Amino acid sequence: MPGYADTLRQAVPKMYIDEGLTGFYKGLVPLWMRQIPYTMMKFACFERTVELLYKYVVPKPRSECNKSEQLVVTFAAGYIAGVFCAIVSHPADTVGFVGIFPFVKRRKKNLIDKSQRKNILLQFTYFDKRFIYI
Repeated sequence: MPGYADTLRQAVPKMYIDEGLTGFYKGLVPLWMRQIPYTMMKFACFERTVELLYKYVVPKPRSECNKSEQLVVTFAAGYIAGVFCAIVSHPADTVGFVGIFPFVKRRKKNLIDKSQRKNILLQFTYFDKRFIYI
């Protein structure tokens, strides 16, 4: 917010006066909406993907693979798990981003209300570009 304060030393007391202590934690719930499903998917998907890659893709057992082969399998499993994580966390990322959805005019709406008003296809807007970041 331009013009609010020039330094952090000016902004902190101003935020505390304007919004109280909860003003410092407004970004926590949107962060959790994204990070908790992302982390759960990462843990659930990564190890299972490693097992499946060794079972169906790699022609020899894990114990017979050298370190560089194991590194390739770990990298591939991490990328595949990252794709699933992006699928799970992308709608939560777009709920907080008002700029994509021009019909949401007021920023004071709570996140659950915004999420209910949006079409599920709109929540996956720009999802294809996200794979570049994975």
